Amino acid sequence: MLPCHVTPNTATNITWLQIPRKPSRQPLYNIYANGRILQENVRHRFSINNASVGDYSLKISHIQESDAGQYQCFDQQQLLQKYVIYVSG
Repeated sequence: MLPCHVTPNTATNITWLQIPRKPSRQPLYNIYANGRILQENVRHRFSINNASVGDYSLKISHIQESDAGQYQCFDQQQLLQKYVIYVSG
């Protein structure tokens, strides 16, 4: 789980971005915005913990090599958290 917490009822637009480790293979893309997981190909594996209490932590099930990269949690345009995931296999 990648933590991202805000004070409840203060977040206006939480967004999770993934910057893939091999950008030539995949572009940067939004994972979560406007209250929902956006990418169809990860919807069954990615989820937000408990947004109603300000916990926008990103849960990733069944990690795959394509999940490697940098993940960033934003509230509007303010960076809240940044993580790098390395996957070997």
